[in-house]
Amino acid sequence: MPDLHYYLTRIEEATSAEELLELKKAIKSDPDLLPGDVRVLISIHLMPKLKKVATHKEIYMAEAMDKLEKLEGIVDSELYEVLEGYLLSYAPEHYRSIETLRKRILRYIPAFIEYVHKLRKKVISLEDLDKDKLKTFHVEKFINTFSEKEHERYYLATCLNAFGKWLEENFRGFAFPRVKKKRPKKKELPSFLIEELKESREKATVFLRRARKGVPRNLNELDRIFSAIDYVSERLEPMRREQFRIYFRLLLQTGLRPEHALAFRVEDFLEENISLIEDVWGRKFVMVAIGKALERDREAMGLSASDIKQVPEVTFVSKSLYDRIQKFIGEFDLEYDHPICNIPHSTQKDKIVRIRKITGIEFNRYDLRETWASVIYNASGYDVKLVKDLGGWATANIPIQVYIATMSPEEAVEIAKKYQIFLPKSHKSAVEKIERRISPVVEALREKIRELEEKLRKISGGELS
Repeated sequence: MPDLHYYLTRIEEATSAEELLELKKAIKSDPDLLPGDVRVLISIHLMPKLKKVATHKEIYMAEAMDKLEKLEGIVDSELYEVLEGYLLSYAPEHYRSIETLRKRILRYIPAFIEYVHKLRKKVISLEDLDKDKLKTFHVEKFINTFSEKEHERYYLATCLNAFGKWLEENFRGFAFPRVKKKRPKKKELPSFLIEELKESREKATVFLRRARKGVPRNLNELDRIFSAIDYVSERLEPMRREQFRIYFRLLLQTGLRPEHALAFRVEDFLEENISLIEDVWGRKFVMVAIGKALERDREAMGLSASDIKQVPEVTFVSKSLYDRIQKFIGEFDLEYDHPICNIPHSTQKDKIVRIRKITGIEFNRYDLRETWASVIYNASGYDVKLVKDLGGWATANIPIQVYIATMSPEEAVEIAKKYQIFLPKSHKSAVEKIERRISPVVEALREKIRELEEKLRKISGGELS
Protein backbone atom coordinates (compact mmCIF):
# COMPACT_ATOMS: atom_id res chain seq x y z
CA MET A 1 0.00 0.00 0.00
CA PRO A 2 1.54 3.39 -1.00
CA ASP A 3 2.57 5.61 1.92
CA LEU A 4 4.33 8.93 2.46
CA HIS A 5 7.82 7.54 1.80
CA TYR A 6 6.63 5.72 -1.34
CA TYR A 7 5.46 9.02 -2.84
CA LEU A 8 8.59 10.85 -1.69
CA THR A 9 10.72 8.29 -3.54
CA ARG A 10 8.53 8.59 -6.66
CA ILE A 11 8.85 12.39 -6.59
CA GLU A 12 12.65 12.18 -6.24
CA GLU A 13 12.86 9.75 -9.18
CA ALA A 14 10.49 11.70 -11.49
CA THR A 15 12.22 13.56 -14.32
CA SER A 16 9.38 15.14 -16.30
CA ALA A 17 6.40 17.42 -15.71
CA GLU A 18 4.05 14.69 -16.94
CA GLU A 19 5.29 12.22 -14.31
CA LEU A 20 4.97 14.80 -11.55
CA LEU A 21 1.46 15.83 -12.58
CA GLU A 22 0.38 12.19 -12.61
CA LEU A 23 1.85 11.81 -9.13
CA LYS A 24 -0.02 14.92 -8.01
CA LYS A 25 -3.31 13.37 -9.12
CA ALA A 26 -2.45 10.08 -7.42
CA ILE A 27 -1.56 11.84 -4.15
CA LYS A 28 -4.76 13.89 -4.13
CA SER A 29 -6.92 10.85 -4.79
CA ASP A 30 -5.18 8.47 -2.34
CA PRO A 31 -7.67 7.83 0.51
CA ASP A 32 -4.95 6.38 2.78
CA LEU A 33 -3.00 9.65 2.98
CA LEU A 34 -3.77 12.11 5.76
CA PRO A 35 -4.61 15.70 4.70
CA GLY A 36 -1.38 16.89 6.30
CA ASP A 37 0.66 14.34 4.32
CA VAL A 38 -1.02 15.43 1.08
CA ARG A 39 -0.19 19.07 1.82
CA VAL A 40 3.44 18.26 2.66
CA LEU A 41 3.95 16.07 -0.42
CA ILE A 42 2.49 18.61 -2.84
CA SER A 43 3.56 21.94 -1.28
CA ILE A 44 7.08 21.10 -0.11
CA HIS A 45 8.25 18.32 -2.43
CA LEU A 46 6.26 18.04 -5.65
CA MET A 47 5.49 21.63 -6.68
CA PRO A 48 9.03 23.03 -6.15
CA LYS A 49 10.44 20.21 -8.29
CA LEU A 50 7.69 20.65 -10.90
CA LYS A 51 8.60 24.34 -11.23
CA LYS A 52 12.22 23.34 -11.89
CA VAL A 53 11.45 20.94 -14.74
CA ALA A 54 8.62 22.91 -16.42
CA THR A 55 7.61 26.52 -17.04
CA HIS A 56 4.53 27.93 -15.35
CA LYS A 57 2.71 27.97 -18.69
CA GLU A 58 3.57 24.32 -19.35
CA ILE A 59 2.17 23.40 -15.94
CA TYR A 60 -1.03 25.31 -16.70
CA MET A 61 -1.42 23.64 -20.12
CA ALA A 62 -0.96 20.17 -18.62
CA GLU A 63 -3.51 20.90 -15.89
CA ALA A 64 -5.93 22.33 -18.49
CA MET A 65 -5.66 19.15 -20.57
CA ASP A 66 -6.40 17.14 -17.43
CA LYS A 67 -9.53 19.23 -16.78
CA LEU A 68 -10.68 18.78 -20.39
CA GLU A 69 -10.27 15.00 -20.13
CA LYS A 70 -12.61 15.00 -17.14
CA LEU A 71 -15.24 16.88 -19.18
CA GLU A 72 -15.29 14.20 -21.89
CA GLY A 73 -18.59 12.38 -21.71
CA ILE A 74 -20.52 15.24 -20.16
CA VAL A 75 -20.16 17.67 -23.13
CA ASP A 76 -20.69 17.00 -26.82
CA SER A 77 -17.89 17.28 -29.39
CA GLU A 78 -18.75 20.86 -30.40
CA LEU A 79 -18.74 22.20 -26.83
CA TYR A 80 -15.54 20.24 -26.11
CA GLU A 81 -13.81 22.07 -28.99
CA VAL A 82 -15.17 25.38 -27.72
CA LEU A 83 -13.82 24.75 -24.23
CA GLU A 84 -10.53 23.53 -25.67
CA GLY A 85 -10.19 26.77 -27.64
CA TYR A 86 -10.98 28.89 -24.58
CA LEU A 87 -8.78 27.08 -22.03
CA LEU A 88 -5.81 26.28 -24.28
CA SER A 89 -5.74 29.22 -26.70
CA TYR A 90 -7.68 32.27 -25.59
CA ALA A 91 -7.23 32.23 -21.79
CA PRO A 92 -3.38 31.86 -21.77
CA GLU A 93 -3.12 34.89 -24.08
CA HIS A 94 -5.77 37.01 -22.36
CA TYR A 95 -4.82 36.30 -18.73
CA ARG A 96 -1.10 36.88 -18.25
CA SER A 97 -1.12 35.85 -14.59
CA ILE A 98 -0.50 32.12 -14.17
CA GLU A 99 -2.08 32.31 -10.72
CA THR A 100 -5.29 33.67 -12.26
CA LEU A 101 -5.27 30.92 -14.89
CA ARG A 102 -4.72 28.10 -12.42
CA LYS A 103 -6.67 29.30 -9.38
CA ARG A 104 -9.63 30.89 -11.17
CA ILE A 105 -10.06 29.90 -14.82
CA LEU A 106 -9.29 26.20 -14.27
CA ARG A 107 -11.43 26.09 -11.12
CA TYR A 108 -14.44 28.10 -12.21
CA ILE A 109 -15.11 27.22 -15.88
CA PRO A 110 -14.96 23.37 -15.59
CA ALA A 111 -16.95 23.52 -12.32
CA PHE A 112 -19.62 25.62 -14.06
CA ILE A 113 -19.84 23.14 -16.96
CA GLU A 114 -20.23 20.26 -14.50
CA TYR A 115 -23.00 22.22 -12.74
CA VAL A 116 -24.91 22.70 -16.00
CA HIS A 117 -24.49 18.98 -16.75
CA LYS A 118 -26.07 18.08 -13.38
CA LEU A 119 -28.81 20.62 -14.03
CA ARG A 120 -29.66 19.21 -17.47
CA LYS A 121 -28.95 15.56 -16.55
CA LYS A 122 -27.62 14.86 -20.04
CA VAL A 123 -24.63 15.44 -22.30
CA ILE A 124 -24.69 19.22 -22.75
CA SER A 125 -24.11 21.27 -25.88
CA LEU A 126 -23.34 24.93 -26.56
CA GLU A 127 -27.07 25.63 -26.76
CA ASP A 128 -27.47 24.61 -23.13
CA LEU A 129 -25.36 27.64 -22.17
CA ASP A 130 -27.58 30.09 -24.06
CA LYS A 131 -29.80 32.34 -21.95
CA ASP A 132 -32.91 30.86 -23.58
CA LYS A 133 -32.20 27.62 -21.72
CA LEU A 134 -29.88 28.75 -18.94
CA LYS A 135 -31.47 31.49 -16.86
CA THR A 136 -29.70 34.13 -14.82
CA PHE A 137 -30.93 32.65 -11.53
CA HIS A 138 -29.27 29.34 -12.49
CA VAL A 139 -25.90 31.08 -12.77
CA GLU A 140 -26.51 32.99 -9.54
CA LYS A 141 -27.35 29.75 -7.76
CA PHE A 142 -24.10 28.19 -8.97
CA ILE A 143 -22.08 31.19 -7.76
CA ASN A 144 -23.76 31.29 -4.36
CA THR A 145 -23.37 27.55 -3.74
CA PHE A 146 -19.77 27.46 -4.98
CA SER A 147 -18.44 29.74 -2.25
CA GLU A 148 -19.57 31.58 0.86
CA LYS A 149 -16.85 34.22 0.48
CA GLU A 150 -18.07 37.48 -0.97
CA HIS A 151 -14.84 38.30 -2.77
CA GLU A 152 -14.68 34.86 -4.43
CA ARG A 153 -18.27 35.18 -5.63
CA TYR A 154 -17.29 38.48 -7.24
CA TYR A 155 -14.31 36.92 -9.05
CA LEU A 156 -16.43 33.93 -10.09
CA ALA A 157 -19.11 36.21 -11.62
CA THR A 158 -16.39 38.24 -13.38
CA CYS A 159 -14.81 35.08 -14.79
CA LEU A 160 -18.13 33.66 -16.06
CA ASN A 161 -19.14 37.01 -17.60
CA ALA A 162 -15.80 37.15 -19.46
CA PHE A 163 -16.32 33.57 -20.67
CA GLY A 164 -19.87 34.47 -21.80
CA LYS A 165 -18.63 37.57 -23.63
CA TRP A 166 -16.06 35.47 -25.50
CA LEU A 167 -18.79 33.01 -26.55
CA GLU A 168 -20.99 35.86 -27.81
CA GLU A 169 -18.12 37.32 -29.84
CA ASN A 170 -17.38 33.98 -31.49
CA PHE A 171 -20.89 32.60 -32.05
CA ARG A 172 -23.45 34.82 -33.75
CA GLY A 173 -26.88 34.82 -32.13
CA PHE A 174 -25.55 33.37 -28.88
CA ALA A 175 -26.38 35.20 -25.62
CA PHE A 176 -25.01 34.30 -22.21
CA PRO A 177 -26.92 35.09 -18.98
CA ARG A 178 -24.93 37.81 -17.18
CA VAL A 179 -24.67 38.12 -13.41
CA LYS A 180 -23.74 41.36 -11.67
CA LYS A 181 -21.77 41.28 -8.45
CA LYS A 182 -20.47 44.38 -6.70
CA ARG A 183 -16.81 44.42 -5.83
CA PRO A 184 -16.68 43.76 -2.06
CA LYS A 185 -15.31 46.53 0.11
CA LYS A 186 -12.07 45.92 1.92
CA LYS A 187 -12.68 45.02 5.53
CA GLU A 188 -11.79 47.84 7.89
CA LEU A 189 -9.98 47.10 11.11
CA PRO A 190 -11.79 47.96 14.35
CA SER A 191 -10.94 51.46 15.59
CA PHE A 192 -9.28 50.16 18.77
CA LEU A 193 -6.97 47.94 16.71
CA ILE A 194 -6.09 50.79 14.36
CA GLU A 195 -4.97 52.84 17.36
CA GLU A 196 -2.85 49.97 18.66
CA LEU A 197 -1.18 49.54 15.29
CA LYS A 198 -0.46 53.26 15.07
CA GLU A 199 1.26 53.14 18.45
CA SER A 200 3.61 50.36 17.37
CA ARG A 201 4.91 50.00 13.81
CA GLU A 202 6.66 46.83 14.79
CA LYS A 203 3.40 45.23 15.90
CA ALA A 204 1.74 46.33 12.69
CA THR A 205 4.44 44.58 10.69
CA VAL A 206 4.03 41.37 12.69
CA PHE A 207 0.26 41.52 12.27
CA LEU A 208 0.26 42.05 8.52
CA ARG A 209 3.30 40.17 7.27
CA ARG A 210 3.25 36.47 6.41
CA ALA A 211 5.92 36.29 3.72
CA ARG A 212 9.16 34.33 3.94
CA LYS A 213 11.74 36.34 5.90
CA GLY A 214 14.90 34.44 5.07
CA VAL A 215 16.50 31.92 2.72
CA PRO A 216 17.60 28.42 3.81
CA ARG A 217 21.36 28.10 3.22
CA ASN A 218 23.36 25.08 2.07
CA LEU A 219 26.53 23.79 3.70
CA ASN A 220 28.91 25.75 1.49
CA GLU A 221 27.04 29.00 2.13
CA LEU A 222 26.99 28.39 5.90
CA ASP A 223 30.74 27.80 5.93
CA ARG A 224 31.31 31.11 4.14
CA ILE A 225 28.84 32.97 6.36
CA PHE A 226 30.35 31.76 9.65
CA SER A 227 33.89 32.42 8.45
CA ALA A 228 32.76 35.97 7.61
CA ILE A 229 31.04 36.32 11.02
CA ASP A 230 34.31 35.51 12.79
CA TYR A 231 36.23 37.86 10.48
CA VAL A 232 33.97 40.94 10.74
CA SER A 233 33.72 40.65 14.53
CA GLU A 234 37.51 40.58 14.96
CA ARG A 235 37.80 44.35 15.55
CA LEU A 236 35.02 44.50 18.14
CA GLU A 237 36.11 44.83 21.76
CA PRO A 238 36.62 41.35 23.31
CA MET A 239 33.33 41.02 25.19
CA ARG A 240 31.20 42.23 22.27
CA ARG A 241 33.17 40.06 19.84
CA GLU A 242 32.41 36.86 21.76
CA GLN A 243 28.75 37.83 22.23
CA PHE A 244 28.43 38.38 18.48
CA ARG A 245 29.89 34.97 17.61
CA ILE A 246 27.85 33.12 20.24
CA TYR A 247 24.65 34.84 19.08
CA PHE A 248 24.80 33.60 15.48
CA ARG A 249 25.72 30.07 16.54
CA LEU A 250 22.74 30.07 18.90
CA LEU A 251 20.45 31.13 16.04
CA LEU A 252 21.48 28.18 13.85
CA GLN A 253 21.56 25.58 16.65
CA THR A 254 18.19 26.49 18.17
CA GLY A 255 16.19 27.90 15.26
CA LEU A 256 14.93 30.69 17.51
CA ARG A 257 13.70 34.01 16.17
CA PRO A 258 16.58 36.53 16.29
CA GLU A 259 14.81 38.74 18.83
CA HIS A 260 14.07 35.77 21.12
CA ALA A 261 17.70 34.63 21.27
CA LEU A 262 18.54 38.04 22.77
CA ALA A 263 16.42 37.14 25.85
CA PHE A 264 18.99 34.69 27.26
CA ARG A 265 20.63 35.80 30.50
CA VAL A 266 23.36 34.33 32.67
CA GLU A 267 20.80 32.71 35.01
CA ASP A 268 19.41 30.63 32.10
CA PHE A 269 22.77 28.86 31.79
CA LEU A 270 23.43 28.14 35.47
CA GLU A 271 23.90 24.42 36.16
CA GLU A 272 20.85 24.22 38.45
CA ASN A 273 18.62 25.55 35.64
CA ILE A 274 19.63 23.20 32.83
CA SER A 275 19.35 19.50 31.94
CA LEU A 276 21.49 17.32 29.67
CA ILE A 277 20.21 15.12 26.85
CA GLU A 278 21.90 13.10 24.07
CA ASP A 279 21.02 13.44 20.40
CA VAL A 280 20.83 10.86 17.62
CA TRP A 281 24.65 10.72 17.38
CA GLY A 282 25.17 10.49 21.14
CA ARG A 283 26.34 14.10 21.43
CA LYS A 284 25.44 15.96 24.63
CA PHE A 285 23.04 18.90 24.48
CA VAL A 286 21.84 21.29 27.15
CA MET A 287 18.09 21.92 27.50
CA VAL A 288 17.63 25.65 28.11
CA ALA A 289 14.26 27.06 29.23
CA ILE A 290 13.66 29.68 26.53
CA GLY A 291 9.95 29.85 27.41
CA LYS A 292 10.80 30.94 30.96
CA ALA A 293 13.36 33.46 29.67
CA LEU A 294 10.82 35.14 27.40
CA GLU A 295 8.15 35.14 30.10
CA ARG A 296 10.60 36.92 32.41
CA ASP A 297 11.32 39.59 29.76
CA ARG A 298 7.63 39.94 28.95
CA GLU A 299 6.75 40.59 32.59
CA ALA A 300 9.61 43.08 32.94
CA MET A 301 8.23 45.07 29.98
CA GLY A 302 4.63 44.87 31.22
CA LEU A 303 3.44 42.90 28.18
CA SER A 304 0.74 40.24 27.99
CA ALA A 305 1.19 36.66 26.69
CA SER A 306 -0.28 37.61 23.30
CA ASP A 307 2.39 40.27 22.72
CA ILE A 308 5.16 37.69 22.14
CA LYS A 309 5.11 34.98 19.50
CA GLN A 310 4.97 31.38 20.62
CA VAL A 311 8.20 29.52 21.42
CA PRO A 312 9.00 26.01 22.68
CA GLU A 313 9.34 25.52 26.42
CA VAL A 314 12.96 24.44 25.98
CA THR A 315 15.54 24.71 23.25
CA PHE A 316 18.68 22.62 22.68
CA VAL A 317 22.21 24.06 22.85
CA SER A 318 25.22 21.84 22.17
CA LYS A 319 27.44 21.07 25.16
CA SER A 320 30.41 22.61 23.35
CA LEU A 321 28.56 25.91 22.82
CA TYR A 322 27.29 25.77 26.41
CA ASP A 323 30.89 25.36 27.65
CA ARG A 324 31.91 28.31 25.48
CA ILE A 325 29.14 30.40 27.06
CA GLN A 326 30.27 29.32 30.56
CA LYS A 327 33.84 30.36 29.73
CA PHE A 328 32.54 33.70 28.43
CA ILE A 329 30.52 34.29 31.64
CA GLY A 330 33.53 33.50 33.83
CA GLU A 331 36.07 35.46 31.76
CA PHE A 332 34.06 38.68 32.01
CA ASP A 333 32.63 37.97 35.49
CA LEU A 334 29.04 38.58 34.36
CA GLU A 335 26.26 39.16 36.86
CA TYR A 336 23.26 36.84 37.35
CA ASP A 337 20.92 38.98 35.19
CA HIS A 338 23.40 40.00 32.48
CA PRO A 339 22.29 39.29 28.86
CA ILE A 340 24.31 36.65 27.03
CA CYS A 341 23.97 38.39 23.65
CA ASN A 342 23.60 42.09 24.44
CA ILE A 343 24.31 43.30 20.88
CA PRO A 344 22.89 46.66 19.68
CA HIS A 345 20.81 46.50 16.53
CA SER A 346 23.07 49.05 14.82
CA THR A 347 26.10 46.78 15.38
CA GLN A 348 24.25 43.77 13.99
CA LYS A 349 23.08 45.73 10.94
CA ASP A 350 26.56 47.08 10.19
CA LYS A 351 28.22 43.66 10.47
CA ILE A 352 25.56 41.91 8.39
CA VAL A 353 26.17 44.44 5.57
CA ARG A 354 29.87 43.53 5.73
CA ILE A 355 29.11 39.80 5.78
CA ARG A 356 27.10 40.26 2.58
CA LYS A 357 29.95 42.08 0.89
CA ILE A 358 32.53 39.47 1.89
CA THR A 359 30.46 36.40 0.96
CA GLY A 360 28.38 37.75 -1.92
CA ILE A 361 25.35 36.21 -0.16
CA GLU A 362 22.26 38.31 0.67
CA PHE A 363 22.41 37.02 4.23
CA ASN A 364 20.10 38.00 7.08
CA ARG A 365 19.48 36.57 10.55
CA TYR A 366 16.28 34.75 9.55
CA ASP A 367 18.30 32.66 7.07
CA LEU A 368 19.52 30.68 10.07
CA ARG A 369 16.02 30.02 11.41
CA GLU A 370 14.83 28.80 8.01
CA THR A 371 17.97 26.70 7.56
CA TRP A 372 17.34 25.11 10.98
CA ALA A 373 13.72 24.22 10.09
CA SER A 374 14.76 22.78 6.72
CA VAL A 375 17.58 20.74 8.27
CA ILE A 376 15.31 19.26 10.96
CA TYR A 377 12.66 18.37 8.36
CA ASN A 378 14.93 16.81 5.75
CA ALA A 379 17.28 15.04 8.17
CA SER A 380 14.47 13.51 10.25
CA GLY A 381 12.80 11.66 7.38
CA TYR A 382 10.40 14.55 6.58
CA ASP A 383 8.84 14.76 10.04
CA VAL A 384 6.76 17.97 10.07
CA LYS A 385 5.53 17.30 13.60
CA LEU A 386 9.11 17.30 14.88
CA VAL A 387 9.74 20.71 13.27
CA LYS A 388 6.51 22.01 14.82
CA ASP A 389 7.35 20.68 18.29
CA LEU A 390 11.00 21.80 18.39
CA GLY A 391 10.15 25.18 16.85
CA GLY A 392 7.23 25.80 19.19
CA TRP A 393 4.54 26.40 16.57
CA ALA A 394 0.92 25.66 17.50
CA THR A 395 0.26 23.99 14.12
CA ALA A 396 2.38 22.72 11.24
CA ASN A 397 0.88 25.20 8.76
CA ILE A 398 3.36 28.04 9.34
CA PRO A 399 6.57 25.97 9.08
CA ILE A 400 5.16 24.26 5.96
CA GLN A 401 4.12 27.50 4.27
CA VAL A 402 6.95 29.80 5.36
CA TYR A 403 10.03 28.05 6.77
CA ILE A 404 10.62 24.55 5.39
CA ALA A 405 12.43 24.15 2.07
CA THR A 406 13.72 21.05 0.37
CA MET A 407 17.41 20.23 0.47
CA SER A 408 19.00 16.84 0.02
CA PRO A 409 18.65 14.71 3.18
CA GLU A 410 22.38 13.97 2.95
CA GLU A 411 23.26 17.68 3.08
CA ALA A 412 20.77 18.25 5.91
CA VAL A 413 22.49 15.52 7.95
CA GLU A 414 25.92 17.00 7.24
CA ILE A 415 24.78 20.47 8.37
CA ALA A 416 23.24 19.01 11.54
CA LYS A 417 26.48 17.19 12.32
CA LYS A 418 28.88 20.03 11.52
CA TYR A 419 26.89 22.85 13.13
CA GLN A 420 25.61 20.71 16.02
CA ILE A 421 21.86 20.93 15.44
CA PHE A 422 19.87 18.69 17.77
CA LEU A 423 17.99 15.66 16.39
CA PRO A 424 16.29 13.36 18.94
CA LYS A 425 17.25 9.69 19.32
CA SER A 426 13.75 8.68 18.20
CA HIS A 427 14.83 9.53 14.63
CA LYS A 428 17.96 7.35 14.63
CA SER A 429 16.65 4.92 11.99
CA ALA A 430 15.75 7.76 9.59
CA VAL A 431 19.19 9.33 10.00
CA GLU A 432 20.98 6.00 9.53
CA LYS A 433 19.15 5.40 6.25
CA ILE A 434 20.32 8.79 5.01
CA GLU A 435 23.91 8.24 6.14
CA ARG A 436 24.06 4.91 4.31
CA ARG A 437 23.26 6.75 1.08
CA ILE A 438 26.29 9.06 1.41
CA SER A 439 28.76 7.67 -1.09
CA PRO A 440 32.25 6.67 0.15
CA VAL A 441 33.59 8.17 -3.10
CA VAL A 442 32.06 11.54 -2.21
CA GLU A 443 33.55 11.32 1.28
CA ALA A 444 36.97 10.59 -0.22
CA LEU A 445 36.69 13.62 -2.51
CA ARG A 446 35.70 15.83 0.39
CA GLU A 447 38.69 14.61 2.39
CA LYS A 448 40.93 15.41 -0.56
CA ILE A 449 39.48 18.93 -0.74
CA ARG A 450 40.13 19.42 2.98
CA GLU A 451 43.77 18.34 2.50
CA LEU A 452 44.21 20.78 -0.41
CA GLU A 453 42.65 23.60 1.61
CA GLU A 454 45.07 22.90 4.47
CA LYS A 455 48.03 22.99 2.09
CA LEU A 456 46.78 26.28 0.64
CA ARG A 457 46.50 27.76 4.15
CA LYS A 458 50.14 26.89 4.84
CA ILE A 459 51.26 28.33 1.51
CA SER A 460 49.30 31.58 2.05
CA GLY A 461 50.60 32.07 5.55
CA GLY A 462 47.63 30.73 7.46
CA GLU A 463 44.98 32.82 5.71
CA LEU A 464 42.46 31.35 3.31
CA SER A 465 40.00 33.71 1.67
